[in-house]
Amino acid sequence: MYQTKEQLMSDIALLIKAHDQEKSQDRLIRQEEKEIKHLILKQVKKKTMLMLLLPSLVMILISLFIYHSTSLMMIGLILLIVWFVKNKNIRPENKSITKSKGYKKAEKELKDQPDIQQHQHNIQRHQHTLTDIHHTVAASKAQQRIPKAYTHIHSLRSMFSYLYNQRADTLKEAINLYETESHQARMEGQQQQILSTVTQTSVDAKAAKYASELAASNSQASAIWAERAAHSARAANENAAEASQNASAAATHAYKARKNTEK
Repeated sequence: MYQTKEQLMSDIALLIKAHDQEKSQDRLIRQEEKEIKHLILKQVKKKTMLMLLLPSLVMILISLFIYHSTSLMMIGLILLIVWFVKNKNIRPENKSITKSKGYKKAEKELKDQPDIQQHQHNIQRHQHTLTDIHHTVAASKAQQRIPKAYTHIHSLRSMFSYLYNQRADTLKEAINLYETESHQARMEGQQQQILSTVTQTSVDAKAAKYASELAASNSQASAIWAERAAHSARAANENAAEASQNASAAATHAYKARKNTEK
């Protein structure tokens, strides 16, 4: 079926806009769901505080100021530890909490609250917008005129750019140009990866060679220092032997002098 350039650009523009709107509405829905979950978890934490934290504090205070009971103190501390662990685990990313009975119960308790109802209303509004987008795209039959393989956002934006900038006039030309540039981009990416690998290999080789030279230089320097240390040790031994001889001669001389004095 023949399709004018203007009609083709309108089809592609509609699909791009629909994609952007779907992404935006999905993000808004997730944000509303996040707010609802935050309110429910807040209620769960409140329940946990009433059931564990307050009783534990009361027991600890009573054991300290009224009964002076060690067992009551221990029970209070245990409840406090249990509350701390449970409260720490009450997080949005903890899936076990959102599946727990306490979470389900809090969800039922809050379903009629104005804040929850407002968030639910917003979610329904965004979902209706998504439905309208899908109906509009289906009514346009744009997806029937453009091959499914080229309806992802990157190819759509690229082909619209080719048509808008007069680089292509038909869908076939736009697709061929997109495939050519995608292939070139892949080849350039592979070449860049090869160059990076070669560069890294050269860096490794240079570094290894330099490290070997440094090791050899350090080994040579170590040998020189070892020779100097050995020479110093020999000199020290010679000096020690000479000092020993001098001490022996001095002792002999002192002995003879003492004998002469006695005579």
